[in-house]
Amino acid sequence: MIVSKWIQLFLALFALPQALSCSDSATFTFGSYSYNNSRTTRDCAWILKQNVETRRDKWCTYEHEGTAVQDECPSACDLCHLSPSIAPTQQPSRVCVDSTLRLKIPTVGTRPKPFVSRYCSWVGNQDKKNRCALPGVSAACPVTCGACSACKDPDELRFKFKYNGKTMVRNCDFIGRLEKKVYDRCTASDNICRSTCGSC
Repeated sequence: MIVSKWIQLFLALFALPQALSCSDSATFTFGSYSYNNSRTTRDCAWILKQNVETRRDKWCTYEHEGTAVQDECPSACDLCHLSPSIAPTQQPSRVCVDSTLRLKIPTVGTRPKPFVSRYCSWVGNQDKKNRCALPGVSAACPVTCGACSACKDPDELRFKFKYNGKTMVRNCDFIGRLEKKVYDRCTASDNICRSTCGSC
């Protein structure tokens, strides 16, 4: 029937954003082991290579450095088909504010370390123009850098925050990776990912 086909199309379109939002991390790993004189690193793809159900049962709830494997590998752990929980009625604040989190800012030039760990207050102390030009800084510190009109995530940065009772260092890719956890992760990270969290 024509009506049935329209219903199927509607359901498919409704499910598409959820499917697109549920993807495995391309960089997350959770240990390694030696086998046949070669070293194997466990990542999301490793779960699906063989003995899938056994590996899911054993490893998806395993926590590596404070992060559950299923949070980084939702597709490999077969979680993408689950319906997201009903979103809370509260909406994230849309007030433009600087992040209060400690930022890991990539460095440029000849610095000895690949990043510096600083707060937005450091950005405004001196040499603000150059510091705001560092990767991701203006998006994380929009008030200090005069960037409130740009609704962007500080994609280049990693930041430290507490989530589920644990301190972790993550980026905006982690915040938005699993749709059903976006609200809680945005709240835990003070909406530093303004575009992902809908706070701008």
